[in-house]
Amino acid sequence: MNAALNSSVCCPSCAVRITSWPQHQLVQCCERCLRPMLMLRVRGKPFKLYRLIRLFAAVRMVLALLASVLLIALVARLLPLGWIVGASVAAFVLQGVTDLADGLLGLRSGHMRSGQRPYIGAAARRQSSIKCAFGLLLIGLALFGLLLM
Repeated sequence: MNAALNSSVCCPSCAVRITSWPQHQLVQCCERCLRPMLMLRVRGKPFKLYRLIRLFAAVRMVLALLASVLLIALVARLLPLGWIVGASVAAFVLQGVTDLADGLLGLRSGHMRSGQRPYIGAAARRQSSIKCAFGLLLIGLALFGLLLM
């Protein structure tokens, strides 16, 4: 059964209106841009409030937090160097896979959002190709890091 949503609820990537959301499902893909969205519950006393965020943006926030923790651990020498290298490789792989998936979805749908600016058509495909290249570069750097371990 689908949950009825307010008519002003839009996809955070392409701004298309979302009319329904399957109940008890946290992640759903947009019909136009194919990007996965995450529904988070916001504290609300009189009624339940929800917020939609881009799943790729949530992954990037977690990776930024991981990079900050790794930097502090490196400076303070809290962890052995092997652990820091391993965690850095994992962060590079996750960021690379996220960029590659976002780029491939942009190539497939023709819709891309970079920062606050939306791209459509040929410009979206060009930006998506660049994002795919960066994703592959990050995955390659992660594999090179694994060879160094």
